[in-house]
Amino acid sequence: MGDPAPNDGEIPPVQADQLPAADAENHAPAIVAQPAMAVQAVSVANYQVPPPEKFSFKPEDWTRWIRRFERFRKATGLDQKNQVNTLVYSMGEEADDIMVSFGLTADDATQYELVKNRFESHFIVKRNIIFERAKFNLRSQQEGESVETFITDLHCLAEHCEFGVLKNELIRDRIVVGLKDKKLSEKLQLDSKLTLEKAVTQARQSETVKKQQDILQGTQPDPPSANVDQISKKRGKGGKWKDQKDKPPKNSKLAGKTPETKCTRCLGTPHSKQECPAKDSKCNKCLKKGHWAKACKSQLKKKVGEVYSCPEVELEREFFLGQLTEVDMVERNSKESWKAEVKLNEHAVKFKVDTGADVTVIPPNIYHSLVPKPSLSKYDKMLMGPCKHKLCCLGNFTAKLCVDDKVITELIYVVKDLERPLLGREAAEKLKLVNRVDTVSSDDYKTKIASKHPQLFTGLGQMRETYTITLKEDAKPFAISVPRKVPLPLYQKTKDELDRMLETGVISPVDQPTDWCAPMVVTPKSNGKVRVCVDLSKLNEFVKRENHPLPAVDTTLGRLAGSTVFTKLDANSGFWQIKLAWGSRPLTTFITPWGRFCFNVLPFGISSGSEKFQKTMNQILLGLEGVECNIDDVLVHGKDQQQHDERLEAVLKRLLEAGVTLNLDKCVFSTKQVKFLGHVISSNGIEVDPDKVKAIADLPPPTNVQEVRMFLGMVNQLSKFSDHLADKTKSIRELLLKGNQWTWGNAQRKAFKQIKVDLARAPVLALYDPNKETKVAADASSYGLGGVVLQLQPDKSWRPISFLSRALTPTESRYAQIEKEALALTWACERSWEYITGKSIYVETDHKPLVPLLSMHSLDQLPPRIQRFRMRLMRFHFKEISHVPGKKMYIADALSRLQPQHADPQPTIADDEMTAHVASVITGLPASDTRLQRIIEAQDEDPVCRQIKTYCSEGWPDKHSVKDAMKPYWSTRGELTVVQNILLKGTRIVIPSSMRLEILDKIHEGHQGIAKCRERAKSSVWWPGLSREIQDLVQQCRTCALHRDNKPEPLIATPLPDRPWQIVATDLFQMKGMDYLIVIDYYSRYVEVAAMTKTTKSSEVIRALKSIFARHGIPEQVRSDNGPQYDSAEFSHFAKQWGFKHVTSSPRFPQSNGEVERGVRTVKNLLQKAEDPAKGLLAYRSTPLACKFSPAQLLMGRKLRNSVPMFHTELNPHWPDLEKLHARESESKLKQQSNFNLRHKATPLTPLEPGTEVHVKDLDRPGVVVKAAETPRSYEVKTPTSTVRRNRVHLAPMPEQRENQPVPAEDKIAAPVQADQHKLKLNSQAAPATPLLANRPKRLLKPSLKVRENLGLI
Repeated sequence: MGDPAPNDGEIPPVQADQLPAADAENHAPAIVAQPAMAVQAVSVANYQVPPPEKFSFKPEDWTRWIRRFERFRKATGLDQKNQVNTLVYSMGEEADDIMVSFGLTADDATQYELVKNRFESHFIVKRNIIFERAKFNLRSQQEGESVETFITDLHCLAEHCEFGVLKNELIRDRIVVGLKDKKLSEKLQLDSKLTLEKAVTQARQSETVKKQQDILQGTQPDPPSANVDQISKKRGKGGKWKDQKDKPPKNSKLAGKTPETKCTRCLGTPHSKQECPAKDSKCNKCLKKGHWAKACKSQLKKKVGEVYSCPEVELEREFFLGQLTEVDMVERNSKESWKAEVKLNEHAVKFKVDTGADVTVIPPNIYHSLVPKPSLSKYDKMLMGPCKHKLCCLGNFTAKLCVDDKVITELIYVVKDLERPLLGREAAEKLKLVNRVDTVSSDDYKTKIASKHPQLFTGLGQMRETYTITLKEDAKPFAISVPRKVPLPLYQKTKDELDRMLETGVISPVDQPTDWCAPMVVTPKSNGKVRVCVDLSKLNEFVKRENHPLPAVDTTLGRLAGSTVFTKLDANSGFWQIKLAWGSRPLTTFITPWGRFCFNVLPFGISSGSEKFQKTMNQILLGLEGVECNIDDVLVHGKDQQQHDERLEAVLKRLLEAGVTLNLDKCVFSTKQVKFLGHVISSNGIEVDPDKVKAIADLPPPTNVQEVRMFLGMVNQLSKFSDHLADKTKSIRELLLKGNQWTWGNAQRKAFKQIKVDLARAPVLALYDPNKETKVAADASSYGLGGVVLQLQPDKSWRPISFLSRALTPTESRYAQIEKEALALTWACERSWEYITGKSIYVETDHKPLVPLLSMHSLDQLPPRIQRFRMRLMRFHFKEISHVPGKKMYIADALSRLQPQHADPQPTIADDEMTAHVASVITGLPASDTRLQRIIEAQDEDPVCRQIKTYCSEGWPDKHSVKDAMKPYWSTRGELTVVQNILLKGTRIVIPSSMRLEILDKIHEGHQGIAKCRERAKSSVWWPGLSREIQDLVQQCRTCALHRDNKPEPLIATPLPDRPWQIVATDLFQMKGMDYLIVIDYYSRYVEVAAMTKTTKSSEVIRALKSIFARHGIPEQVRSDNGPQYDSAEFSHFAKQWGFKHVTSSPRFPQSNGEVERGVRTVKNLLQKAEDPAKGLLAYRSTPLACKFSPAQLLMGRKLRNSVPMFHTELNPHWPDLEKLHARESESKLKQQSNFNLRHKATPLTPLEPGTEVHVKDLDRPGVVVKAAETPRSYEVKTPTSTVRRNRVHLAPMPEQRENQPVPAEDKIAAPVQADQHKLKLNSQAAPATPLLANRPKRLLKPSLKVRENLGLI
């Protein structure tokens, strides 16, 4: 910005039209029209005060930013009502989302101090004082850092260290110790009265004096130049030349010239060390890190290395040598290509090719070694070195130079003090050792771009755009609570990767409960690190997607016509450069062994990620000429180099402004040919990508009738797109006729060649349209892969746009068939990524078991190799994965089987990467190497497992062709694989029959329940019927039976009696040291309470009951527990004499007399709270129940007068409607019964038959059931000491005791079969049973398939 003209000593306000475009972004708030609430620069005095730059939303930047805003607020005198809006707007878009999370009321949201404090607490966390002080104590003055910057940074660091009164002293000490000038540091340490102010003053003065001395003496160091034609001769002390004759003359162009300031590490434009693209690079000359070879200072040491630029040699009799060295520089692999072994008169000499040398020169020692030695001639031309430095030439001679079959005659010069022979430019061109290229190479262009825009290629970018994940209305949250296991060898690497993602801000820890939580799976990379994958498939089912339209291909290709120079740009981890909105981050929560985390950025694997990234990139590049953007491909093109460079510069500037960073390694700059949208675009025009039809072009001719059928099947499917295609197959079809001999003659060869040409062009091959429905079909044979990409046309037909084919590698050919099919789909999708990325596509396979594995199963449940393939497919979105019979997949099937000979396929996933992933899964299995080896040997010995392994590698036959022994495996054949010779179902080991009994014992160690044992088995082992066998094992385990708690049985509701006082219940209870008798009516819930003043013997109880019965009458049935008062002869006589039936509840089971138990609790509550117990009972008896009537009304047909005022008419006797009462009570009891059963998960227990051996839990002793008692669910049980009555919940049936006999080694899982049906012959050499096996009950299980085979049962 230019300096404004003075105006009476005052600075005039900056106007919008005075700002150049380059400063627009720095003054945007002052010159861009804003809405009413926008923050504008405010005029104070005669100048404008712009607001601070937008906040970075990094906690460490908050204090500095809010301090700047406070100055702005005070300087502008903002109104109170606008301060909050100004604060939020100045911070940036993300501030609105954060403020919403505060949950402020409308009034609070206008209070500036309150809002500012909320932001303070949000961004500022409790600092680690130890860490802050460590940073302070490690701070030292850096190379090239000024004293002022160093001191300022120390003050900033000390702010968070809480030094208190020692702050100034500690800053002083750090300055003295951390100064780069060690002499000054020692001087300051000798001053015993040194203060902070004094130390700062001396450090500043010392730095200023040194700068002034350098300027006065002319020894200020010059930054290195980027010109590779220059050298630097070392100067002596004081900046003087060691050799005065080497000093440039005063009138030389080199004298007094100050080179342009550049970065000393990459020779680019000036920038900080952190922004330098060479900060992590390794020099090819000195092998040190932090700079590029062209900026390496090691080449300037000791002797002449590179030639300085100097005025062009104008004398006709002068020759210039581009490089003369006395000492070799460090040799690098990149330099070896500039050396060549040349035969000089049949004598081998290793020359260095120097395109800057006009002639070829050799040192004297090589000349003297020549046999015969040629005679030297006097030279009449002068040899000049760098800066016209004369060289001492001893003479020249003519010699023959020979490289391979090229021989030339050249004049050779012998130069004194030359270290190595140099091959001149003319000789190198004649020997075809170098070729002249008129254009700059792509690598050099890339280096130039990286030096000019280092920020574009550094770190992870952050776009200003935020993305909100929108879910469908019927979304059902999915969350897991237990993290998946991480293999021990990958445990620390996984933690390191998560820490890296935390440090870069990709993820954040989650402490609050979330509705969504996905599993995490890790896989090793070939470089030794791990890749963290989050399975978001459940979330993707409910994500609303944006259908962002793309321009038609023909329109895009039309704009590329005439372009000759192209650049292709690739974003660095593109998805991660888009921030997620605060509300969407919990949706991406995933669980790990170290806790839960969520993504702060758009995660890979989200179905809507590609289209969001595409839409954002289109918006960023909107309006730029010569730019085409398709998904994540950005193509910049121009008709010539100048136009291309101008357009590329505009694109890079736009990306830089948007906060995007690029992956330098994947970008291609300034190239003459590029692939885009399935076409090859070059200066020659636009052509169809040969890779699309390579599979057709490479089809080998059929060698038998079967291959002819496959080829014709594919041709017939595509013939509908071409009228004459079927006619051309006549000569080939004749080979299928019976009686014709196989002959592949000229007619067939000609037809075959012409058909391949027709298949590879229109109208058979359609033009790709990104807006049409797309489908990928893939198939795998035993030796090849085939695939085709099709698109739906307006006539509802699917036409191919690309054919794919390749042979299997030797390693891939050993995969199981389902793994080959998964490989085919993965390979086809990755080969077609440019057509399907960001689209919802259809996928077809002829392998039906593969469909649920790729669409329904979670990632961690898949077999190891298929798991790795699924992880590769996570970046694509499948609308539907369907099964199509193989006979209808003509194209993919034919391409997979018709493979060219001598093919050299490249694996889709490198063998070492796949091996590392599989090894990590195998290592994570909970089994030692010895146990795994035992299982492998047992699988190989077991005929069933051996046959299953064969099926996995060669393919499964038809279901009806599978033997009965293998049929239990048929339904899970899609999950069965062989990895490292281990038969697996997913990631679980398939256990052969000979080891199942042993494994069952291991599973049931600790005697856990059925669910826990099943979960334990799910983590590692499997065989058909495992779940059922675990259930039988646990249920029949005697140890488990002794401690098993019976589940509650369904509630039996007591029906409402027909009339009042028909059935009553009685019980005794104690309250405050006094015993009471309670009687409650089952019909009315009316209670009578009598105090037992003397004892609780039967006689006293009978006396109280007689008094109550005398008032209300004698009931038909009296219910009580089994207390001694009621279980006596005296009470039995009383019942018989008064004429009522006495019923007792099951011992130790008070629920069977629940009405009186509830009454006891009610009365106790009344007696505790009421001052007058009598009034408390009156209140209860007169209070309406749930049926709207009080106990007194139901018992006596009238209300009781109490302390609550009421009309006299209400005291008149009146009976309720008994029919409605019974209906209402029945409905209430049914509801109560249903709630009880649901709340307690009530399940009926199995009835016990007489003679059943049981364990009486409350007595902790065995017993035998004698008979069922009269009361429901009660049994009479004979124990070793007596016969007792117990409810079913107190009785645990014991499994039948198993005889202590050896377990058959032939089949340990086969249970005994009834003797009258079959007799099993057991192996006499069986291994002895373990203690657990000896105590196992006999389980009525189905014999194994192997045993049934041996017995002839199948």
